[in-house]
Amino acid sequence: MKTNREEKTSDDLGLGGALFGCAFSAYLFYGAYCAFSGARWPAFMPPQLDVVALTFSLISEATSAYVAGACAGLLGAAILAAVLFLIIRGSKSTAATIAADASGTLSGSFPQSVEPSAAAMPPQAEAFALPTPVRLGMAARLRDGGSYMFVFEAAEGGLWTLMMQVIFDGNVPALGFQRPTLHRSDHSSVRTLEWDVAYQMLERITGLEGAAAAGMAAPEMAACLTVARNEGRILDSGQSGSN
Repeated sequence: MKTNREEKTSDDLGLGGALFGCAFSAYLFYGAYCAFSGARWPAFMPPQLDVVALTFSLISEATSAYVAGACAGLLGAAILAAVLFLIIRGSKSTAATIAADASGTLSGSFPQSVEPSAAAMPPQAEAFALPTPVRLGMAARLRDGGSYMFVFEAAEGGLWTLMMQVIFDGNVPALGFQRPTLHRSDHSSVRTLEWDVAYQMLERITGLEGAAAAGMAAPEMAACLTVARNEGRILDSGQSGSN
């Protein structure tokens, strides 16, 4: 859709082109008039027409003036016809647009909002059943300011990653955490979790047998659960920062 500035620029260019075309046509008509009335080719005409006049001057000066004058007149007529055609076509297009707008207003046919189709929804918006953690493969506190990452096997099959990304501006403590994301290792299923759902998932993950040997100490896991219970807010400075 064109903006008002673009439409104004387009209109200005169209008007300028039409005026230039009319002026150039008048210039060619005047040159043709001088050529026919004086039987001599005027010196103020374009060099392209000068070539025509020079070529026929081998026959006679009058012949070169008449032939080149005829070319100038025909060229001026063609340019003027093209300008008139564009002006008429533009007027019809403007009138049709105004009529369509008026018709739509009177009939009440205003654009309706279109609901996005399911196929157009992003992958993270697609619903899928939450996996059931059965074994924790890795638990880590990342050195990006303190993000939490858990990689686990699910009863339904496949490896899954639960990520809780820290909001870190370089200062300690961190600002908080974004809503956790859950995705399969092949990224075929991606979902942003609500905090209550993420808390339930973390309870299951940290409660798995052998979770303590997955790479994260029990206090860190407890701190992660506290952050999830507080919906990403850091209430204790001890929960922020990286290892």
